Amino acid sequence: MGTNRSNYPQLLQNQSGISHSSYGSVNGNYSAAIEPSIMEGLSVEGRLSMARRFFILLTIFDVLFTFLIWIICTVVSGGDSINASFRNEVINYNIATSMFDIVVLAVARLFLIALVYIFLRLSHWWMIFVTTAGTTVFIIAKVFLYKWAHSNSTTASVVLLLCSFILSWGEAWFLDFRVLPRESKALSFLAKYDEEQAPVLAHPPLSRSQSEDGSAFYSPPGSDGEDNGKEHDGSTVSEVEWLSPKNSKELPTERDYRRLADEALQKAIVIIEADDWKKEKINGSDIIYSKVVPPYGKVFKFEGIVPLSPRKVVDILYFKCEEMHKWNPTVKRIKIIQKIDEYHDIAHVIATEGAAGLVSSRDFVNVRIWKKKDSGYVHGSVGITHPNVPVKAKYVRGEQGPTAYIINPADENGETTKLQWLLNTNLKGWIPQYLIDQTLSIVMMEYINALRKFSASKANV
Repeated sequence: MGTNRSNYPQLLQNQSGISHSSYGSVNGNYSAAIEPSIMEGLSVEGRLSMARRFFILLTIFDVLFTFLIWIICTVVSGGDSINASFRNEVINYNIATSMFDIVVLAVARLFLIALVYIFLRLSHWWMIFVTTAGTTVFIIAKVFLYKWAHSNSTTASVVLLLCSFILSWGEAWFLDFRVLPRESKALSFLAKYDEEQAPVLAHPPLSRSQSEDGSAFYSPPGSDGEDNGKEHDGSTVSEVEWLSPKNSKELPTERDYRRLADEALQKAIVIIEADDWKKEKINGSDIIYSKVVPPYGKVFKFEGIVPLSPRKVVDILYFKCEEMHKWNPTVKRIKIIQKIDEYHDIAHVIATEGAAGLVSSRDFVNVRIWKKKDSGYVHGSVGITHPNVPVKAKYVRGEQGPTAYIINPADENGETTKLQWLLNTNLKGWIPQYLIDQTLSIVMMEYINALRKFSASKANV
């Protein structure tokens, strides 16, 4: 049925042209560019937020620092009998002659903070108020009760008291002005998204959406599972109908896949050649545009020059896609699960995690196509369902709309390529799309830079 993959150079040379541009696959992972203050306040998979973890580390540091100052204070005051000094400080403790209670106070403060803010996960200032107020009262009382005249290390004792006082108030400041506001902002962020999703969740989701011309775009389903503790939108996702023009219960044929690829190709052509693109990012000769396209939402288009011949570009992106994880850090794995013919196949793409694990791995199932056009090539894909790749709990199944790479020579010798790339994707999950949109342009630049770096390494071999 198919053609041996080793014969692809002849296919590249012999493939007849088409009248329009084609589309390409989305093989990357997209890290949500969430505002840092929101990122610090988010709790992922039941773990502590970054802000709260730092607060606990700060409290542990306070205990260790206080303990270190106490040791220095004891050693300085001990003279030749350091062991006797430690015995007097700990075993023969007296509030008027020992500073060991300051260490015990720091440990008690850490215990209460850990109990309330780690194990009970409370988000209130009352415990830090209790620990800070208690520390302050004890230190003030200590100043009056301690026998300063009998101390051999007055300076060190003063430093110890001041450090304990300052550190306790530093903990209160950090919790009240950094941890709680950031966690509150993160909760507001999630609540805002729930409000935005409410009208959608009020109706059963559809397994496919209609494009402007009335033809169906078949969307892969979202998934719930063990990794989805990172992202959860609370919605119920219906089963996606199998791609079939006759009966949704019938499995699609190779003809069905080819038809869908061709239809998606034409849709991608219309999107790429449309007007009203808005410039999102300019980096030298590289330009990224954006445009809102019903029913897909916001899509992005890259235009730039790649230091590879068109034939090498299509070779890397299509024929050697299973090696992409070696040079593209956003790809975990790509596997061809079905070879349809010499111009079509079906790929399962697994993207890496993003946003420090906040965005879990996505997977995509795409029918792919390549064609020759004049002196260049086009390569494209669109999301489908496939019986060999059901939705798994390990990954969130993303949706990919018609997507395109247009690969044309940029010089007379054909040694460089003018690349146009249409990105049309929905990552699903609970991360709001408008936040993902903020960084898709950055991700596209990283993807292209990785391709250029890979091409440079191959050129030096």
